[in-house]
Amino acid sequence: MEQLKKLDKIKVAIADDLDFFRKVLVDIFEEEEEFIVSGVYKNGQELIKNIFAIKPDIILTDFKMPDGDGLYVIEKINEMKYNIPVILISSYAKQDNEGILECLEKGAVDIIEKPTEQSFKASFDLLKTSLLKKIRYIYNNCVVLNQVKTVESKTTDYIAIGASTGGTKAIETIMRDVKRLSKTTIFISQHMPARYTTAFAQRLNSICSNGITEAINGEKIKSGHCYIAPGNFNLIFAGDHIELTDASKQIVSPGIDIMFQSFVSEAEKTCGILLTGMGSDGATGLKKLHDHGAITVVQDERSSVVYGMPKSAIEIFIVDYILPLNLIAGFINSISQ
Repeated sequence: MEQLKKLDKIKVAIADDLDFFRKVLVDIFEEEEEFIVSGVYKNGQELIKNIFAIKPDIILTDFKMPDGDGLYVIEKINEMKYNIPVILISSYAKQDNEGILECLEKGAVDIIEKPTEQSFKASFDLLKTSLLKKIRYIYNNCVVLNQVKTVESKTTDYIAIGASTGGTKAIETIMRDVKRLSKTTIFISQHMPARYTTAFAQRLNSICSNGITEAINGEKIKSGHCYIAPGNFNLIFAGDHIELTDASKQIVSPGIDIMFQSFVSEAEKTCGILLTGMGSDGATGLKKLHDHGAITVVQDERSSVVYGMPKSAIEIFIVDYILPLNLIAGFINSISQ
């Protein structure tokens, strides 16, 4: 599969109520060849009003400003399901921990401290270096939804998700935002003791748009449904039905490598996703899927509770997409039916 083709220039949108600081940011990006400033606004309301016209790759917004602050921008971006990484820039970062945490919880990918006019000369170089470094990293590791749709028009019939430490919360976050599916079916293997997987499936089913149940050996696969591997069993995709094999003697179970490898015959119709977790289970199976034409995704380091499993995959092959947790549901929606 072809790697994501980056745009010629990284398009940055800026919202800040200080004329002085807007000019500083514009000057920083105009000095760098790979950037273009697609829009400059005095507040968040103006930025959001023009968002579909300017189509930025990254948004830089002040944390506190009248007529639409940083939280307003993040919430509106979320409402529109328009997954653009948002970086907060603020001189209030140290004073308003609760406000900053709320922005981060709702999707801000980072925060940079804004220098005052008085301290500007002394801190300009540090600001510029830090800002450009963060934006390059975020752009290269976050796939914006509108870019995914342009580059990857392929849709999938099957999505296989594996997770371990930190995975229950990650899976809940993803599945809560996955649209109602008509054809694509989702299969999940989360390392978990047997006595908890039933309750986990029931909890997900109560908060998500799609039917989610614990898999049963031999049951026919229903399009648009989601299946959770039961504890002490490996979930095997067997064409039109599910097979469960004993995993009680495995160190970790349900087995993620085993589940991924069972989709090899349908790899070109499959997307494999490896989330947060300790160890390396899933890396080999994800590579095998990739080698047979599947779309492959791993959760990024920043949003992972433990980066072991995603890192193991990245170390043995070139994964198609490395995504922060808050963009994975949008990605699934873009390739699902």
